[in-house]
Amino acid sequence: MKKKFYSLSILAALMVFGAAVTSNYSVSAGPDNSGSSANGHGNYSEADGELRTFSFHARTKNGVTKGSFVVNNRSNGHFLKGNIDCLNIVGNTATMSGTITSSSVEDLVPVSTKTRFGVVDNGEGSEAPPDRMSRFSNFSQASCDESPIMSHSLTVDGGNIQVKP
Repeated sequence: MKKKFYSLSILAALMVFGAAVTSNYSVSAGPDNSGSSANGHGNYSEADGELRTFSFHARTKNGVTKGSFVVNNRSNGHFLKGNIDCLNIVGNTATMSGTITSSSVEDLVPVSTKTRFGVVDNGEGSEAPPDRMSRFSNFSQASCDESPIMSHSLTVDGGNIQVKP
């Protein structure tokens, strides 16, 4: 009887210890990737041959869009950084808008300037055509919910864009 009581005491202690250890942990199925999103990075060349490098990410979840972007002019070191607060996806095209938060050319594009840009995700693999990106439309008061601005888009080199409705 004493041996049975001792075994039950150890079992009870292990159960209490196990509950205490696991009470601070939660089990999750992984990151929450719900909501529409657009992200990407790469390079494009302007008509004058100047190379631009860009990176962006945006996600809309529960009606709220959050994201950021950066674009660098590799020939002169100028850059723009900003927050994205609007994301509109139609098919494989995403239009985003937001506000400049940092600018190396404040005399031309000051902080707090509204901007808008668009991207096209043309798929993956060597058979897919290259992805595309528009120029940044600074001082644009148009919302990203208005028509996409892809009429003068540029081919993305050495990068990838993903649009997920």
